[in-house]
Amino acid sequence: MRHRSRGAAAVLAICTALGVLASSTADAQPNPVYAAMGPSPAGANDWACKPTKAHPRPVVLVHGTASNMQRSFSKISPQLKSEGYCVFALNYGANKLGSDWQTTTWGVGDISVSAIELAQFVDSVLHSTKAKQVDIVGHSQGGLMARVYLKHFGGANPVNPARNKVHSLIAAAPPNHGTRITAKNLVGEALSLAGIGAIDGNSLLQTTAVRQQMTDSPIVADVNASGETMPGVQYTVIATATDGLVNPVASSFLKGKNVTNVLLQDGCPIDNVRHNEILFDPRAIWFVLGALDPAYAKTNPAPCIAG
Repeated sequence: MRHRSRGAAAVLAICTALGVLASSTADAQPNPVYAAMGPSPAGANDWACKPTKAHPRPVVLVHGTASNMQRSFSKISPQLKSEGYCVFALNYGANKLGSDWQTTTWGVGDISVSAIELAQFVDSVLHSTKAKQVDIVGHSQGGLMARVYLKHFGGANPVNPARNKVHSLIAAAPPNHGTRITAKNLVGEALSLAGIGAIDGNSLLQTTAVRQQMTDSPIVADVNASGETMPGVQYTVIATATDGLVNPVASSFLKGKNVTNVLLQDGCPIDNVRHNEILFDPRAIWFVLGALDPAYAKTNPAPCIAG
C-alpha cells in the first residue's frame, strides 16, 4: 500500500481543485470539466446510452502515455459501438494543460493521480448508465494504471468481489512489470505519434509517468506485490512480439488464475504490429471483442493479416 500511504486523499483534493476530476454523482450529461478533453472518438461518450441485456457493461477506453482518446481509439471505439456496447473514453494525466486538448500532452502525469481520474470517470459512467460494473480496455500505460485503480482506488473490492466496479480488464501492450526503454526507442515511437501534444521522445523520457513505468519503479513493484490480480476481476493481456517499447515483451503478462495472456504472433507470425498501433490491429481487436463477449470469438474467425 506504499503509494496509497503517500496521501490519496491529498491527491484527490489537489486534482479536484485543479478541475481535473468529474463528480461521481454526474448525471446523464458529462461533467463540464470533460470539455477540456476535446471531442470524443466516434462511438464514445453518449451519456444517454443504456447497456443492453446482450452487453450489460459499458466499456471504458483508457489510452497510453503521451497519446489521447482521439488518436488511440478512432478505430476500436466505433467498432465497439457497432457491436452494441455503450462506449466511454477519457483523456487523463496532463501535467500541463495546453491552450486546447490538441496542445496538451496527456498520459504523462503521476500514475496514482491518473488512477484517481479514472476512478472518478468510472463512477460517472456507472451513475449515468445505471450499470453495476464496467469493462476496461487499456492501452499501454492505460492497462497498468487501471491496475493501480483496481488495487488502491476503488475499482475492486477484495473483501467482497461482488461489489467490484470492474468486471474485466483487457490490456493491450501494458508494461505490467515495467520496461527497459532507451531514449532512442522512445524518440522513434514518439515520432509515430506526430501531432499528439508538444513533446518529443527525449522529453517524454523525463516525465513522471514514463519513469514510473520502468522495471525498477516503486509503483510497478507495488501493483504486483501480494498477487498480480484482484479477486473477481477477469484479466486479458494482449502483447505483440514486435512491440518496440515494452521490453521484454513478456513483462506485459500477468500471473493468476483469472488471467488470459495472448501473444498476437501465436497462430499468426506475419502480424508485426508495433506498440502504438496495437489497437488498430484487426487481430488484437478480435481478442478484445472475444474477451468482452466469448460468444463473439465462437462466431467470428480470428483474422491474421500481415502488418
